[in-house]
Amino acid sequence: MPNLLSEYNLHTQAKLGAMAARNVVFPAAYPRQRFCESLQIDLNFATILPQGNYKEITYSALSRAEVRARFGIPDAAFLVLGVGFADVRKGFDLFLQISRYFIKSRDDVYFLWVGEIQPLLRAHLNIEIQTAQASGRFFRVGFNDDVEKYYSASDVYALTSREDPYPTVAMEAIACGVPVIAFDKSGGTPDMLRKYAAGLSAEYGNVEDFRDKLLSVLHHPTLAVDRPRLVTLASALFSFAHYAQDLLWLAQPGLKAVSVCVVNYNYARYLQQRLDSVFAQSYPVAEVLFFDDGSNDESRTLAATIAKTYDRKLQIMANLQNAAQVFAQWENAVTAARGEYIWIAEADDDCDPQFLSRVIAAMEGADDVTLGFSDSQMIDDTGALIAPNYQSHYREAGASMLGNSGVWPASEFTKQCLSVQNLIYNVSAVVWRRDALLAALRRCGDSLRDWAVAGDWRLYLEILTHEKGRVAYVAEPLNRHRRHKDSIVGRAIAQQHIDEIQKMHEILAEKCGLDAAERANQQNYLRSVQNLLSVSKTENKHHLRASHKIKPVIARKPKV
Repeated sequence: MPNLLSEYNLHTQAKLGAMAARNVVFPAAYPRQRFCESLQIDLNFATILPQGNYKEITYSALSRAEVRARFGIPDAAFLVLGVGFADVRKGFDLFLQISRYFIKSRDDVYFLWVGEIQPLLRAHLNIEIQTAQASGRFFRVGFNDDVEKYYSASDVYALTSREDPYPTVAMEAIACGVPVIAFDKSGGTPDMLRKYAAGLSAEYGNVEDFRDKLLSVLHHPTLAVDRPRLVTLASALFSFAHYAQDLLWLAQPGLKAVSVCVVNYNYARYLQQRLDSVFAQSYPVAEVLFFDDGSNDESRTLAATIAKTYDRKLQIMANLQNAAQVFAQWENAVTAARGEYIWIAEADDDCDPQFLSRVIAAMEGADDVTLGFSDSQMIDDTGALIAPNYQSHYREAGASMLGNSGVWPASEFTKQCLSVQNLIYNVSAVVWRRDALLAALRRCGDSLRDWAVAGDWRLYLEILTHEKGRVAYVAEPLNRHRRHKDSIVGRAIAQQHIDEIQKMHEILAEKCGLDAAERANQQNYLRSVQNLLSVSKTENKHHLRASHKIKPVIARKPKV
């Protein structure tokens, strides 16, 4: 704004910065207009992006009653609020002048200013301030970070600023359901008030018009009815998360919106490590959603506490009872998510801070990539390392291609890495294209409920045989796959495990047109699993591995 630029002698710096920038962001059209006029430049590439309300404050009836009782303000009276560093630009002298009129003309209007006063201005206005305070209807509170309660206690916000580009105080007032009165041409707020009927604007510098506009809204029934609408409006207009995401997209136009869906059932003991790894990602995420399938431990409370510690927003969605339908939970997650990419992060797993950055870079490095994944470390219940990667398993399976990062056509990847066994060992290592995953879940529908072990394998196949896209792979073990003692091998459902592998082989043969040699490879793998699971039950694994040299099947978490 012109006066701010002049006051701090910023014309030269502002012009150089604006001309050098790829994009200049303004909160509203009017500040952009005045900025360009002041510097005599034309910014055709400027972006209008209203700033978010970073405090995300909300209305509290309890706070309203508490503050009004503290100052002795009757319920039937009106409280007019001002917030900020009281100086000439903020129009504190005008606020004081308006209060003087109402103190003389009405006995039901009170005024409160929250914030320190500029020392020189205080000296000039000291007598007027003391006179107003002596009336018992004008109050002042010094700097206070807990302003939410004062907004809740107020009925109208008086934005008396002579110049204010797009003040946060106006957004905070509306977030608490309080209409705003402002001077026209003082910044971007008046246009916003007109557009959304969130208050009124008075003629610039006309105190009489300002007090008339203020007087016109002093009607409790109307204010009470309008409060919920303003709260809802602020939630939609002033989301700080959306604002920050928009700024990131402007700074990095190629940035993709990623939704992280943490799926959980009774994994409270692993949530600190899991959410630490999510919040530590170097790639910005658009949202983090937490889906709990009726846990009977402290999962939900702990997840909320961890998110609060990080000052991160975590949307928690929970079933009251365990539904034991993991793919229905996945579909709920994918439906609720709004990102272009989705990462289903199982609550017991962990990962490197570079996981998303590396996998998404691989996906963005080629056209038509449907999903991407990384290699994984194997860890046990306690987090101790079992194996540094899955490379020995890949070699044993004949998938030497996974020794290095790469991108392959879906058909080639399916034949090499899915036709005999599922070499995407852990879903937490996968980043999906959201639309492809949602479409696959819906095509499979209720049939996924029948899969207890190999449902993820079935889903990979559905996507890769339908989308005809590509698969991206990062050979670094950026994911950490937790293998539990109570995994499939030890849970007395060995026959179901075998049956599902056999069922997958039949589906693969039909969808991929496997030849006789490929079908023989399937049979060899199925026999090895049958032998392994049979010996597992008799606790003779060492004898089997020595005599048949069978690579242990990767124990999968049951999808129930």
